[in-house]
Amino acid sequence: MDSSKLLGWLQFGGTIGVLIGLVLVGAQIYQTTELTKLQMENDWRTGLIERSFIMMGESPADALARAIDDPDSLTTSDFIVLHSYLSSYIEYWNRAKAFSDVGLFHEKRWRQHFDSDGQPLIQYFGNEFGKAYWASIEEKYGGRWTRNEEFDSALGLAIGKVDSSDMDEWHALIRSKIGQ
Repeated sequence: MDSSKLLGWLQFGGTIGVLIGLVLVGAQIYQTTELTKLQMENDWRTGLIERSFIMMGESPADALARAIDDPDSLTTSDFIVLHSYLSSYIEYWNRAKAFSDVGLFHEKRWRQHFDSDGQPLIQYFGNEFGKAYWASIEEKYGGRWTRNEEFDSALGLAIGKVDSSDMDEWHALIRSKIGQ
């Protein structure tokens, strides 16, 4: 093979290498852009959750206890605390779903709250206020917390399965073990 043919093939190979490099740089820029968008969304969701914690004040347990023991005695302040309490956990689960959608979390990570681990749902929605809160979301917004139909559907189905008596049974079981 003469040197001009070899030079031609080397130039062709070099051109292909440059094109492949440009494609890889483009893919890296795309990934970086998507991760930046995700980080910005995560920061926004973190801000929502932090504001919810601020609104809950120093003792959200008092409002939660009233919601469980005597929901008719809830004050407007209790409603604000309980809204912040419930919405912060829904946002936490929603964040896990967003991470799953882009491959940063396994799908089990967000689904475990709804499918295999009912205790958090009993804690949050296993009382009259929690059930009424979700029923109000269903009535006013069609059960849509987000624009993610898969998440909203999973959340609605899981909350629908929670029996309000589960919280009482859980507390009774714990009380039965005290002092044994």
